[in-house]
Amino acid sequence: MASLKPSLRLSSFAVVLPLGGDRAFAGHAVSGRSLICDGAIGRVLQALGTPCTLADLEHELGDDELFADAPDSIGRIISELRARGLVTESAPEEELEQTRERVRHLDGARAEMRALFAPVERMASAPPALQRRAVVLGWCTAEALVPALREEGRTRGIALDVQSGFENDAALAHRHDADFTVLVLGNFRLLAPLFAFGGEDTTGDTLKRAIAECERTIRDAAAHTRGTLLVLGLVAPQAEPLGLLGALSEHSFADRVFELNRSIRSVVRALPSALYLDLDRLLAGAGKASLFDDMLAPWAHAGVASGAGNPEYHRIVAHACFDALEAATGTNAIRCVAVDLDGVLWPGEIADPDFQFDDELRSTSLLYGVHGGIHEALRALRGRGITLAVVSKNVKQSVLEKWRSVTSGALGSASHLLHPDDFALLEIGWDNKSQVLRKLSAELGVAPAAIAFIDDSPLERAEVQHMLPQVWVLDAPIERMRETLLRSPRFEVLERSAEARTRAQTTRARIERDRALVSAENRGVFLERLRVRCTLRAAREPTELDRVCELVARTNQFRTTGERFSRRELDALTRAAETTILSLYVADRFADYGLVGAAIVERGELRLLALSCRVIGAEVHQVLFRAALTACRAVQDGADVVVRFSETPHNAPARRLFDGSGWISTKAGYELSAAAPLPDDPAHCFVVHA
Repeated sequence: MASLKPSLRLSSFAVVLPLGGDRAFAGHAVSGRSLICDGAIGRVLQALGTPCTLADLEHELGDDELFADAPDSIGRIISELRARGLVTESAPEEELEQTRERVRHLDGARAEMRALFAPVERMASAPPALQRRAVVLGWCTAEALVPALREEGRTRGIALDVQSGFENDAALAHRHDADFTVLVLGNFRLLAPLFAFGGEDTTGDTLKRAIAECERTIRDAAAHTRGTLLVLGLVAPQAEPLGLLGALSEHSFADRVFELNRSIRSVVRALPSALYLDLDRLLAGAGKASLFDDMLAPWAHAGVASGAGNPEYHRIVAHACFDALEAATGTNAIRCVAVDLDGVLWPGEIADPDFQFDDELRSTSLLYGVHGGIHEALRALRGRGITLAVVSKNVKQSVLEKWRSVTSGALGSASHLLHPDDFALLEIGWDNKSQVLRKLSAELGVAPAAIAFIDDSPLERAEVQHMLPQVWVLDAPIERMRETLLRSPRFEVLERSAEARTRAQTTRARIERDRALVSAENRGVFLERLRVRCTLRAAREPTELDRVCELVARTNQFRTTGERFSRRELDALTRAAETTILSLYVADRFADYGLVGAAIVERGELRLLALSCRVIGAEVHQVLFRAALTACRAVQDGADVVVRFSETPHNAPARRLFDGSGWISTKAGYELSAAAPLPDDPAHCFVVHA
């Protein structure tokens, strides 16, 4: 039986650019070998866009006038191109492994690359306590990022074991068991065709190919990363080749980068554990001209200005990567911003009889200046789901009368200004602010460490810092406060659910409900009139699982264990046999709180139950608990029910679940005999099983 003839194709690492006329540039993105081709070689390269045998190629090009006098030249051209690695007979996977093997023998070259591009590393005398693994995928800029990530990790108390590979070496993330992967997409092979300007790509085919390649690379990296995938966007060049005329073109360099980045964001948005870092915006804010090298090197190089002489680039990117990781894990996250009024939300003292919002200087600052900027930044945080509160020493009634008047007059149309109703709590009085913040912490169910405090008075800031050192007291000058609010990773909220977007409103409703309960003469009658509606269902839809992931990550008080789950882990649980994720939706006469409870039942055990503090006062925990226990018995009929429980610093309220009779404390948590009855649903709750 005759063997199949090998198929020829362009290397996956080949870069081919037309230079006009019969000339073209061809280069290998890994080896760096390149050549200027005449028309015949260019014609062969073009024909190899589709894999074919040598015989097929000679048949296709035999009638071409470029080869009419020397038909055997096609074979010689193929030999030359193969020698340079531009043409191969290997399948893409095989070629990748061959290239990877060659690169493994280039450790000396990589060491030179690090010395050329990377900042000097420092070694601490004592290693950090936390150990993490990471992988960086990309080319020279990515390679140079490795030591900067290690250094940034050390400053945050993390010893980082990091390895690097090419962007299509995604399996390295799996082999290294990486906690996170950084994917640097900008490289010469991708960008050179995109930034070619010999003629307009009127069909957009070059951009489409770049988008498809980025999408494949991102999805491959995500599939091999068990933790967070950080995808660095591309940087727009600082100049157009055709100047002002190019800027007016539909195919300007800026447009190409924008469209490619938009496609990258779209892919990342659909992945549950991936984040997009806007590298262009990051570098623009830090001074792109001093960090990026496209005013010296070709646009497609996408490199770092001055190489090792400019470690600031790597430091900025590494810092942004760790900021994003902190946001993804909720480390040190702020859930409430408590602000003073005078000097923060407006200039001057509102208690002054002559204080008027229509005053020219005051209205100017609120419309166009520092204080208006703080309003807008706080409104943005509220939109992220961060609760706002007022902590001010003043006379409450007179303050609110004047403040509500801002809706009229010169400031009436200023939609960025905050009003009293935008704040969940208005603590206006004469108590020490540390005492007020303690009360606020308890009423909101937010730990002091998750509260940020803004006050223009050094005395008030010092008092809170001394009495409540856990609270984050912002000491930045008032002129820098907006920047801190908008840029600090502690104010990042990566939750996408409707419940997260409406947290400020539902928190305010919960406070009103709890205060009404305290003042009620009869608790039972109050709960009956609360009109609580509970809906139970198995969580399967992506949006539901997104919300369950948020809930499990954020809930600290009413949860049975400290176990956390990534979005990918929740997906796996929904596919596992004998596993159910229950979700609880709650509404009452004060608000619709949405999905506020979740329980994970696995092989007849209750692995985790978590309930948002927004509905603890509505006494609905028993509804979710009964449903979860029923699901446990459905899996293991006739067996004792096991509920895993482990103490955390904050979950004492969850012990209420076991106040009833029949529960036996065990090493793993609690058990309920198979013969014992399950707790009833609360009489004041109308329960629907969807």
